[in-house]
Amino acid sequence: MKKWFLLSVMAALLAACGSDAPAEGNSPSPEVDEAKRSEMLLEIEDLRQQTFEEEVRMDRAVGHDLMKKYIAYANTFPKDSLTPQFLFSAASVGQSLGRYRQAINLLENVHDGFPEFDQRVEAGFLIGFIYQNDLNDRLRAEEYYTKIIDLYPKSEWADVARSSLVTLNMTEEDLLKFLDEKKAEAEPSNP
Repeated sequence: MKKWFLLSVMAALLAACGSDAPAEGNSPSPEVDEAKRSEMLLEIEDLRQQTFEEEVRMDRAVGHDLMKKYIAYANTFPKDSLTPQFLFSAASVGQSLGRYRQAINLLENVHDGFPEFDQRVEAGFLIGFIYQNDLNDRLRAEEYYTKIIDLYPKSEWADVARSSLVTLNMTEEDLLKFLDEKKAEAEPSNP
């Protein structure tokens, strides 16, 4: 029953989204493309559910499969409206699996290749975040944070990047002291 419900939801999603990938020359017919697209979407949804089904931690094997499916979908349907979200999601899975360089490559692809994607700025920020927190490469983190501030100065992610730059080179002790000071500033004074 659950599978049929999922199939009907996916069919509705497919009808609503459509595919932007043009059929050219020797390309398969639109019906074949749509069948392939439907099949891939069902596989992605099934893996997505399995990934977080029983545990808070991601099942590594399923996570790897999910990441591959997201990327395969993006490669098969590069102009589809779901492609940037799937690449963004693949980067998130990659980061969770410790595949930091691959996550960065995917986020760069999202940022540089999809100017209309609503999470584009976040993707750029996350590159700096991964460099800082996962790879401990403060120079590259600073480079990306500065890039976000320069390109999107009024965005919320530029504000977060500014804050990240302030704390970027602090030791743990300095950071704890800084956070305590900020907390004290934020608390109302008792008369």
